[in-house]
Amino acid sequence: MTYTLIHNPGCGSSKKGLALLQENGIEPEVRKYMNAGERLSVEELKDIAKKMGGVSPREFLRDVFQLLDRKTLTRIHVFADLRL
Repeated sequence: MTYTLIHNPGCGSSKKGLALLQENGIEPEVRKYMNAGERLSVEELKDIAKKMGGVSPREFLRDVFQLLDRKTLTRIHVFADLRL
């Protein structure tokens, strides 16, 4: 079986996931999606969503309310008009 890790090397959870795979003898193909040349296409995102049971690509995003406090949210409107 081939594994592909959609990876952000600046993210602790992503690094832990890669380490866990490697500790179990799995060397995945690593796609550093933050690099312009390795970003996923719309078709790839749709395929991943389909494999996840038809979820919306919005499920791929962190909840902005969990990341920012209320004071910060009054000053910015991140993802307010995000359409996926």
